[in-house]
Amino acid sequence: MCMPKPSKSMRGFYSPSKPNRSGNALTGTAAPEFVEAMADANERMQAAARRDDVRGDKDLTEFTAVMDELDREWMRVARWPRSVVTTKNRLARLTWARTARDRGDRLYCWHGPAVPQYIVVSGTGGYPG
Repeated sequence: MCMPKPSKSMRGFYSPSKPNRSGNALTGTAAPEFVEAMADANERMQAAARRDDVRGDKDLTEFTAVMDELDREWMRVARWPRSVVTTKNRLARLTWARTARDRGDRLYCWHGPAVPQYIVVSGTGGYPG
């Protein structure tokens, strides 16, 4: 899934005008304006990372600040499931929008029922059970 279920503030940015349904799932395309906004956000993230690199900032301070800002904004404007507390792991998907824009392609999105997520934890010590 490239984006959450659109909220009222995002209406017009996701266009399932010719949806392709499979069970409870839906595919559609992101509107050009939304692709542009996501691509611009990706460029902001990459520019911040380059500036951090030039400064020798191994902590990527500026990049992290931009990522935090984008995370807060995306959480604010979209209706995410209650289990989603951050979009940081999804921000890498902004690259897909930049690539689609740069190639003149559409950005296809999938929206459907949640699937089980598995978490792998590693470490040393006793089992915490």
